Amino acid sequence: STPSYYPRDNKDSECIWTAGEDFQQKVIDILLKLDYYQFCDECRGSENDLDLSGATDTSMTALSTAKVKSQVRPTQDNQKDELLSTASQSLPTKPIMHTFFESVVGGCCGMSQEQHEQLLKAWKESWEARGWETRILTAQDARKHKDFGTLEKKLISLEINEYNRRCYWRWLAMVEAGGGWISDYDVFPLELTAELGAEMGKNGTFKAFDNHVPSLIHASSNEWDRVIHLMMDLLPNKRADDTVISDMYSLLEVSKSSSKNSIVWSYRVKTSINYTKGSDSLSLDCSKYSKQLAIHFSHHLCKRAASAQVFPLANVTIDEAVARRAEAALLLMDDYRNCQDRHDDEHVLPKKSLRSFVNYNDTSVNKSDVYFRVIQSMSTKKNNSSNPNITAPTPPILVEVINARNPENYEYTVTISSNKIYTGTALQVKSTKHNATNSFRHIFRWIPSFPGEYKIFVHQVLNGVHKDPLNRQPTPLVSPSPLSIIVGQQKGGGNVFEISSEATMERIEDRIRKSVPCQTVNRVDAYSKWSGDWVGPDTPFQDHSIRTGWRFLPRDMGCHIESFSRRDLLSISKKKSIWVLGTSVFRGVFLSLVDLILSPDEKEELSSSVIGKCWGRALIKKGNLELVYQDFRAQMFEPFGSPKVMECHNEKIAKDADDSFIQNAADTWVEMFRDKDSWPDVIFMFVLYDNVGHGRDGLFFTHLEHFMSKIPPSWNGTLLLADRFWSAIGVTHRSYHKYHLYLEEINEMVHALNDTRVRWLDGMGISREMVMYSEYGPDGIGASQHFHGFCDVPYLEDMGQNNTMRVCGNVTEILGQLLLSHALGTKKQFDLEKLEEPKDEALEYCHACPLALTPFKLVAYPEVTCSEGKLHPRNDDEVYSFKAKQKICPQWCLEHEVDEVIPSQSDMINIRRCKVDLADVTTSSIESASAAKVKSQVTPAKDKPTKPIMHTFFESVVGGCCGMSQEQHEQLLKAWKESWEARGWETRILTAQDARKHKDFGTLEKKLISLEINEYNRRCYWRWLAMVEAGGGWISDYDVFPLELTAELGAEMGKNGTFKAFDNHVPSLIHASSNEWDRVIHLMMDLLPNKRADDTVISDMYSLLEVSKSSSKNSIVWSYRVKTSINYTKGSDSLSLDCSKYSKQLAIHFSHHLCKRAASAQVFPLANVTIDEAVARRAEAALLLMDDYRNCQAF
Repeated sequence: STPSYYPRDNKDSECIWTAGEDFQQKVIDILLKLDYYQFCDECRGSENDLDLSGATDTSMTALSTAKVKSQVRPTQDNQKDELLSTASQSLPTKPIMHTFFESVVGGCCGMSQEQHEQLLKAWKESWEARGWETRILTAQDARKHKDFGTLEKKLISLEINEYNRRCYWRWLAMVEAGGGWISDYDVFPLELTAELGAEMGKNGTFKAFDNHVPSLIHASSNEWDRVIHLMMDLLPNKRADDTVISDMYSLLEVSKSSSKNSIVWSYRVKTSINYTKGSDSLSLDCSKYSKQLAIHFSHHLCKRAASAQVFPLANVTIDEAVARRAEAALLLMDDYRNCQDRHDDEHVLPKKSLRSFVNYNDTSVNKSDVYFRVIQSMSTKKNNSSNPNITAPTPPILVEVINARNPENYEYTVTISSNKIYTGTALQVKSTKHNATNSFRHIFRWIPSFPGEYKIFVHQVLNGVHKDPLNRQPTPLVSPSPLSIIVGQQKGGGNVFEISSEATMERIEDRIRKSVPCQTVNRVDAYSKWSGDWVGPDTPFQDHSIRTGWRFLPRDMGCHIESFSRRDLLSISKKKSIWVLGTSVFRGVFLSLVDLILSPDEKEELSSSVIGKCWGRALIKKGNLELVYQDFRAQMFEPFGSPKVMECHNEKIAKDADDSFIQNAADTWVEMFRDKDSWPDVIFMFVLYDNVGHGRDGLFFTHLEHFMSKIPPSWNGTLLLADRFWSAIGVTHRSYHKYHLYLEEINEMVHALNDTRVRWLDGMGISREMVMYSEYGPDGIGASQHFHGFCDVPYLEDMGQNNTMRVCGNVTEILGQLLLSHALGTKKQFDLEKLEEPKDEALEYCHACPLALTPFKLVAYPEVTCSEGKLHPRNDDEVYSFKAKQKICPQWCLEHEVDEVIPSQSDMINIRRCKVDLADVTTSSIESASAAKVKSQVTPAKDKPTKPIMHTFFESVVGGCCGMSQEQHEQLLKAWKESWEARGWETRILTAQDARKHKDFGTLEKKLISLEINEYNRRCYWRWLAMVEAGGGWISDYDVFPLELTAELGAEMGKNGTFKAFDNHVPSLIHASSNEWDRVIHLMMDLLPNKRADDTVISDMYSLLEVSKSSSKNSIVWSYRVKTSINYTKGSDSLSLDCSKYSKQLAIHFSHHLCKRAASAQVFPLANVTIDEAVARRAEAALLLMDDYRNCQAF
């Protein structure tokens, strides 16, 4: 039909330039061929103006006869440029999914040419149906890259076939395309909608979602270019027989290299088909597709599915399954969409008929204002089972907020509660815009598990309410809150909803029966998904409930949280320690544990005691359980290497210019692991991660990796991480969509840490259900708040005596139980090991607690005050003990502009960060600024090499020493140099001449000679002075050889000048700034004895050990990252390196001791050597082990 122009008021919403690129191109192609084209001044046409179902001659003719509002005839030369220029001003918002395709005449890989093209078409349709724009790249795009010829020449020299060469070409094509998303054309979308893709694509970090299989990737153009060059660099010079070289092979090599540090690897692409076989049909197992971005219809997947007879197409052979992937993929896409239609978490109205249970004629509901209604689907999917006794699933109940305010400013929460039975809250309720009325709707979908009476509360939350907790905005109830409904029972009228037998308690019982204790779940990807249900004391699920009778049942993880009673805690047979590092919200977990273990008499004054509200260090010891709380505010921590500034919190100094919050935090970690006998079993720590949608937050990794480097490899405890938003504060700035993106990113982060001892705790999944019953109740549902409070609630404990809860908090107590379960093991295991009778020993407690949060302080090794017996109200001595240590911020800094404002529960903290040299140089200002240093003139440094330098110290000994000839020492030095340079380092050998440049060389030498220390051990001290004169940096013994310590990693770890000893007190591998080298050698000199005891060996190792025992340990980072043993597996006629034993080790120390032990155990790299020969031939042995280690990395 001939389109006509109709005046409309809403042309802006129909503007063609907001449509997809294909649609725009159709418009341009049509308009360029017409004598005239129509447009309005605002948007140049719309879908209602133009019939664009196809660029046919008919449609063009029809357009040429259309009525026009105005006539314009630009010149032909600039006509298309003008149109494209107009389009570019409002580019399509859809993200682009690329693929690479070059048609192969005759087909390949089990598919004809036509079948490949059908698969490509199916790929295109499926991604566009999920909202994406698609773009197909070809060899022509790849050839634009300047290095195409270089790459192609290398691939041909390796005799790589054309198919696999094309796989490499696509990387170059993506660089030229400007980066972004790409998938194989046999990869089809699951959860990866265009909206999620746009959000995940805001950060250009290289993200591989199928690990080393390049089936789904996102990266910026620069990152695509960087990684393809890494792959090119890792290609072998010669191809081994039968080795398949492909881009997957190359990406695997990258994943094994140090470059892995800057790539986010994850497993988010599904690689299997999950159908349930019925009597005559297949049904998709929807649960197996949750949280997966896409599915890869690879040859391997199709063959496995056909073999298992769960392929979407019935009665196909394995070869047919591969060939007919296009049909199968489209069928699975249809089934997946049906899954989504009935998924509990989808916030869309069902297409079925609805019935309402709210009387809209009720004058109490003002339909012109915000209100909500409750509806339930009339019908559900038919019961396909042959068993007529099986009931169809319960239809979902929908809570729909109507006339909602703009979601940029307001959000809505829905709480559904049944007294002592159930509570659930939706903090992120997805919003949709209704174009006809220009209003917003929020829909929450809920399937009840229990019959009974429920109340529904809907709150309106103002975005940003958390920013000012002292002036909290109201969170008003939306009419008709609270609305009572009845599920599954009729009680004399009212709003009655259906519930099926499938959704009753039997289903919950089955879920519990099949679950395992949560502390046994080792899957890092599962451990972050803490969504679930709170069930109350009036349900039959009281096993493992907390003291209030409530119990949390995780849903996604397939586990249950075990609970331990006070009797259990008093029956612990071995020492156990739990550290909680965090804010006052985290303190609630510590206090819940304290309240659980103490007797009624001991905790009567808990709320008024110094332990009850501590902004520093608090410690409780009861029997064999130690509980430690340390105020640990990661949002205050600076990046390492930040400029030195004085920081004032309100009117008080929080830190002087020479102090550092992050260094104090690192020292606290060193403190935790200083004594192996007191290592914590569990650490629950607050880390900063609030960069949702922007990939790997720099501070998150910089801080956390630094902390984790302090953990001894032999520690077998658990580190639970959580960010500050596990409380209700998250609702105020995390949309439904962003919250799920946050979970995805956290999963990537924890995978990147690659440490099975680390878990992430998404506390929001636990806390949100209780948000209306926490510190501020309904009035603070959107505010930052505590999930605990002091109380006086009697209960009967399992030992038969009456007790009183002094700390109430379902959320904090269940998290406390989770920490206990990791410390104590499973309940079954604990019951076998516990004491026969509990021992109620005297309470010991220690504290170093400031009066208030401001100024924030973090002190390692604090001076604590300890007491025994029951807790008492904080006394005058405790109140004033910290006042004398607080310093007032100088006036010149108080006049400085406020840099940041941070809210706390008790105050707003105005933070000023002042450079010391801002002060006027007067007597008073110098005193106020703590004798600030005047700016010094700094001579610009000469250009330094980009490679980091690994130093060693060597002075040739004529005739040799220590079991090695002079020549063998020099061979070992040469092997050391070759090995470090092979890992990308520059090497430098220091000598006595460097040491003698130090002004204190004579003083040190005189002292050492007076102690009758031999020349070999005196030289070990000299190297410290030589490192000062060399400008600081890295040093290793020349019998230390690199494992994971590449030049790239060394440069990163060396950005901070803190003194770091990686072999604890053995000075085999160290990094420090020049000042730090100087400081520590003077500490060692100060600790040298005045007289040497008989037979005492004095060496720099002896002196560093003394430093580690002294208080100076506070400012040195000690760790065990140097391997001190050789691990080979003995075969029938050869040795093979046990690769697993070399993970996470920076280097290996081929010391005399190591060589002797390995030779004795017959696992030395050289066969048939005596112990003396093993020591003498270390150079040969080390080079052999380096070769074996590289082979480990290759695999």
